[in-house]
Amino acid sequence: MPGETMTCEAADEVVQADVDAGSFTNTAKAAATGPSSQTIEDSDTAQAMTDLIHTDRFESP
Repeated sequence: MPGETMTCEAADEVVQADVDAGSFTNTAKAAATGPSSQTIEDSDTAQAMTDLIHTDRFESP
């Protein structure tokens, strides 16, 4: 429907290799079918610096 919106959330685990590298890349992609059956796609990428991220560490017994 015209003007319709959708919000989606996802989680990804930052692993030690990401921390060691100093950053990680986050890419979001979306695709939809338009009113004339055309495919509409878009994506966006952001680079996140791991030194700017607060992390909590949990250990299992």
